[in-house]
Amino acid sequence: MNDQPLGYRINIFLARFCFRGIYFPMMGKMAWVKVIVQNRRTIFKLVREGFKAGAWRGAPARVPASQVPPVEAIEAMAPAAES
Repeated sequence: MNDQPLGYRINIFLARFCFRGIYFPMMGKMAWVKVIVQNRRTIFKLVREGFKAGAWRGAPARVPASQVPPVEAIEAMAPAAES
């Protein structure tokens, strides 16, 4: 599921969390703390990824800039227009 966008993964994580709370009711605050501690790696991973640039748009963190050829090179490749 790591190839999915961040928003989708957060949505699935929260849905699983809610499912657990509905079908396996937590009796007290310590039960919820225990569940959060059991899922701390996933939570920290999603939070860390959320702070990366471009994470919410589904774009990679860094997109290398493409090199634009100089105008002279473009003119040399194009056939000369005869007028």
